[in-house]
Amino acid sequence: MGVFSRKEFIQADGFVAMERRPGQSAVRVRVRADPESKAIPPDQLVLCHSQGRREKETAIRSQAEVRFLAALAKLALRVQSGRLTDVAKIQRAIGRVQIRHGRVQRFYTVALVPAPQLAVTWSRVDEAYSADDELLGCYVLRTDRQNLSAPELWSLYMGLTKAEEGFRALKSSLGLRPNYHQLEGRVEGHVFLTVLAYHLLRWVLHTLAEARENRSWETLRTILQTHCYTTILLPTRSGQTYRLRRAGQPEECQKAIYRALGIQWDKLPQAKVVVPTKNTLDFVVPKKNGP
Repeated sequence: MGVFSRKEFIQADGFVAMERRPGQSAVRVRVRADPESKAIPPDQLVLCHSQGRREKETAIRSQAEVRFLAALAKLALRVQSGRLTDVAKIQRAIGRVQIRHGRVQRFYTVALVPAPQLAVTWSRVDEAYSADDELLGCYVLRTDRQNLSAPELWSLYMGLTKAEEGFRALKSSLGLRPNYHQLEGRVEGHVFLTVLAYHLLRWVLHTLAEARENRSWETLRTILQTHCYTTILLPTRSGQTYRLRRAGQPEECQKAIYRALGIQWDKLPQAKVVVPTKNTLDFVVPKKNGP
């Protein structure tokens, strides 16, 4: 982001807080015209700041910083112990560490000190670090729509991300990914099944949200995947086999999800099939003619 974007983000004026469900992180948005747009009227920029995204990016940066400092400490130990003494090789090693940790290396100045003893030193550039910290959790949306407010534009964007997440999750669950179809009719069938499954997913999540169950689809799948049907085979003395298929006993966390969906888990469909005795064929050996 340029200086213009940074200044726009750090000032609090003009931002509107989005309405969020309990437990979700705060999001603030504002809209303004893009000064670099050549369109008439100019494109709109939606500046967004998400507290949840900030926490995630902070954790990612912290982990990357720990790995970067550990790599520098390991290199410095090699130099200090005398295992690496060639200056050119040390410089190349420093370059490799910086390339491997490109996310955070820009916040540090690394130097090779020749005297009084060859050593690798580093220090953090606090100004660059603070500037990056101010923009954690910030992102920009661009649109040519002129008749929508900042909250409406942000809601449209979130709807798109939910659709993408739903398609990605359901294609994996339904075995529809990767898509190797080449004929147009098969591609249309693939898309139709995906959209149909997505509508079902949205209904499930909407029903759960009304019951104040706001966990993600991935979390719900993980909880429910241990509740499954069991097939029991009961052979009898007469040779017949009873084939019973019924759902197992769900755990309390699974029962809570079923109650939110209005599903009576104790009345799930059951099946009983009687497999008849296999018929045996009697083979008669014909008598030979003659002596």
